[in-house]
Amino acid sequence: MTSFFSEIPAFAYTLIVLGVVFIIATALRNRRAKQAQTQTVADNPALERPVTIADMQTVSRTLDQAALPYQGFVAQDKAPAGALESRLGGGIAAPDGAAWPVGRGGAPLIHLAQINLSEFAAVPEFPAAGVVQFFIGADKAFGLDFDDQLRSDHLVLFHQDTNDLTAFLRPPHDPNKQRSPFLSEDVWLEGRRLAPGRSGPMRPGWDVWPLDETLQDIWERPGGEEQLEDLFESFDYEAHRLGGHPSFTQQDPRAHEALLRYSRTLLQVGCDDFIMFGDSGECSFFITAEDLKALRFDRTLYSWDCC
Repeated sequence: MTSFFSEIPAFAYTLIVLGVVFIIATALRNRRAKQAQTQTVADNPALERPVTIADMQTVSRTLDQAALPYQGFVAQDKAPAGALESRLGGGIAAPDGAAWPVGRGGAPLIHLAQINLSEFAAVPEFPAAGVVQFFIGADKAFGLDFDDQLRSDHLVLFHQDTNDLTAFLRPPHDPNKQRSPFLSEDVWLEGRRLAPGRSGPMRPGWDVWPLDETLQDIWERPGGEEQLEDLFESFDYEAHRLGGHPSFTQQDPRAHEALLRYSRTLLQVGCDDFIMFGDSGECSFFITAEDLKALRFDRTLYSWDCC
C-alpha cells in the first residue's frame, strides 16, 4: 500500500515544504513586528496620542523653514531652436575646437541636459548667467557606481561666458554600444526644448534626509501616516528642476556620512514623455553649498534610482 506522500512528485513535495516554511516564517516575522511595535509604544507613551491640528501646523512650519528656492522646467515636444537654449538631450554649445566629453574609460558620455541660466529669473545661490551642461555614463547603469557614488561616471560643465560658446557639437550615437534614459533616439539626437516653469520656495518631500527621521514620531502616531501622506501628495512641482529639493523612488543617498555635505540640488530630472530612468526613476545632481558659491561644478554627486 502506497502512502499519499509517495505519489507526490519530488518537485511538488519541495514546493509544499517551501510553502509551509514561508507561511511559518511570515507568521513569526509579523509576530515579532507586532511585539516590537508594542514595545515601542510602551517605551514612548506619546506614540499613543493621535496627531492633532497643532502637530500638523508644526510640521508645516518645519517644512517652510527647510524650503529651498527652485526653478522648474517643462519639456516641450520640439527641438531647441538655438545652440544656447535649455534642453533635454541633443547637442551642446561648446567653445571652438572643443571635443565631445568622454567618461573615465574614454567612451563618449550621454548629454542629459543643458540649462541656460539667463533664460529665467535668477535662483538664489545660483549664478544669474552662464550655461550648465550635465553628462552621464552610457552603460546600463548610466554611469552610476552603486558601491561608491562619488566614483560614478558623470560630468558637469559650467560655461560662465556664453560668448565663448561659438560651436555646436552633435552627440555621438551608437545604440549598439550606448544606453540612454531617453525614450526615443530623436530625443537623444535632437533634444527637447526645456521651457521655464514655476519657481519659488520648494518644500522638501518625505524622502529627503534627514526629514524622514525628524517626522518619524508623527508618522508612527495614530492618524500620522495618513495626514503626512495627504500633505506630501498635495505638493506639486515640475519633474525637472534647478535647485530646490530632490525626489527619490527609494531613499536619499546623502544619508551616508561621506555624502552629508552635498546639501544643494543642482539638477533634478524626473519622468515625462521624453525621458525615464529605469522604471519611473528619478535622477539627481548634488553639490555642496561652498562649491556652488565658488562655482566649482567639477565636484558633484550624481545619483539615480527607480521603482
